[in-house]
Amino acid sequence: MTTRRKWMFGGVAGGVALVLVAVLYVKVQEARHSVRQTLCVHNLKFISTAMQVYARDNGGSFPNSLSALYPQYLPQLEAYICPELLPDFEKKRDISQPTSSKLEPAEIDSMASYVLVPGLTLSGDKDAVVAYEKTDNHSGKGRSFLYLDGRGAWEPSEKWRDGPPNVNLPPGFRE
Repeated sequence: MTTRRKWMFGGVAGGVALVLVAVLYVKVQEARHSVRQTLCVHNLKFISTAMQVYARDNGGSFPNSLSALYPQYLPQLEAYICPELLPDFEKKRDISQPTSSKLEPAEIDSMASYVLVPGLTLSGDKDAVVAYEKTDNHSGKGRSFLYLDGRGAWEPSEKWRDGPPNVNLPPGFRE
């Protein structure tokens, strides 16, 4: 094989390797995003558990804001923040772990990725949305929701873009 042919073969093989690395990189990024999406729903399940305990302590009424849960019912700050936003949150606050930073309860609602639907009780419709992501933190692909029965779900944007999946959401939901 001549030097020219070896170079061309090496160049083709090198190009194929670069394409494979690029494809692999994209697939790894997609897998990471999928994991963060799942963790976002799990955050809402942690919030659900805290809301259930709060409601039992308060005559069956859920809190009207997340700040009512912190720190007594849900002290882990990372549960209030979508995993897609957690690195930025840590960087802005110059902290390595959100739990190491003590916040005033009033700060929770402004920094949280989620919002509660006010005025709900334990005896409401099990399909009522009780909390959801404030904004789409998942590259325009959807939001996480929490239902009264404790189930969390990630809903693709086409399911709620023309209106919320549940009529009990406040008017500012789509903002």
